[in-house]
Amino acid sequence: MDQKEGAGHHAITRAAVHEFFASGRADASGRIDGMTEDEYFHTLDAAQEHADRWYGPTTHPAWEDPDAQREHGMADPYHSGQWNVDTDRRFVESELSQAHEGGARATEMGHLGAAAHALEDSYSEAHAFRGRSANQGDPNAPIESFNVFDPIPNPNMGTWGKFGDEQGTHDERFDTTAVDAHGNPIHGTDQAAVHATAQLLESYHDHRGESMAQANAANHETVDRFYQPAEGGVGVNRAATPEWRADRDARLQEHRAEDDAHAHPAPAAAPAPTPAATAVCGYGPCAECQAAGRSAMCAQPSGHEQNWHTCATGHSWY
Repeated sequence: MDQKEGAGHHAITRAAVHEFFASGRADASGRIDGMTEDEYFHTLDAAQEHADRWYGPTTHPAWEDPDAQREHGMADPYHSGQWNVDTDRRFVESELSQAHEGGARATEMGHLGAAAHALEDSYSEAHAFRGRSANQGDPNAPIESFNVFDPIPNPNMGTWGKFGDEQGTHDERFDTTAVDAHGNPIHGTDQAAVHATAQLLESYHDHRGESMAQANAANHETVDRFYQPAEGGVGVNRAATPEWRADRDARLQEHRAEDDAHAHPAPAAAPAPTPAATAVCGYGPCAECQAAGRSAMCAQPSGHEQNWHTCATGHSWY
């Protein structure tokens, strides 16, 4: 997931913080942990962006720096899919634990930002393929396989790195976050990332004042839901095989359909026609109503079959 202004991680983080603040946890002044929503967003966003600093390991090929991959929700190619699920989850939980240790606000938010960054990245299909429920915004969509990052042409992987879209099995086209006019993510997978990150922030906040053991247990319960393996297990995409490309292409097409639906929304259904008013007979007046000081005519439909007339009160006459 990229760091483009107003999109990428910035859009995911902003939407997640908004969901967090809309959860009823803000105090009477609209603050959480002493910060307004805007302050909280900018502090957390700067912290998560640090993970993609140009001088950091974010550009390192997975084959050369496998340990760095857990910071971005990707695979260490030397291990199995399940090992990567557990390792990536433990990295997020470790960052939450270090944030819980306290200290300066910058240190706390730095670790919270690192946790948020790694979790957000795990929903980008450049990094991992999740179950199709992620397209409906499901943060608990299981992980089916991890992709392997290599920005250098790699004959063994069958990819051209930065010379094309495929940087290993990391296809950077997935890292662009489409947003609407208000900056809200459009794709279901990005919405899933928003919900997961908001729930992570809620869990951390709710247990911030508890003991380390209590907070760790509670945060694990939340984070573990986001790192569940698919029923058939978790793969590691170490090469751009025809099967991987077919899966990749199908997922790209799903996002193109989402973009098209957003750009060309279906027209609103026409309102149901109002039934025409039924003409009434109107013969009269009703003698009984007239005697009571009221004016009433026959209320039966025009051309009624009965040879008597009836007013709205129920009086009949011929």
